Amino acid sequence: MIECKRYKTTSAFADPKWWTQACEAAEKAGKYPALVYKGDRLEERWRIPIQCLVNLSGYQEAMDVGEKYDWRFATELSFDDFCMVVRELL
Repeated sequence: MIECKRYKTTSAFADPKWWTQACEAAEKAGKYPALVYKGDRLEERWRIPIQCLVNLSGYQEAMDVGEKYDWRFATELSFDDFCMVVRELL
């Protein structure tokens, strides 16, 4: 579930409300959240939960509450890195 934000003036860091919005939408859809944001004269940045990177190792969670990663723990990537992670997870 991709949430896109584009603002004329923004900092180099995503607004925490944007990530919350992306996580809530993804939770309802049963998908992973992804946030892409860009401000004028800044590179676009992609944010995904750390759980996506953990799953690259082949780790399969038991889908119980104790094994679920908190989506507040996230990483930011370039577009190329985001594409590599998505390709490997598919």
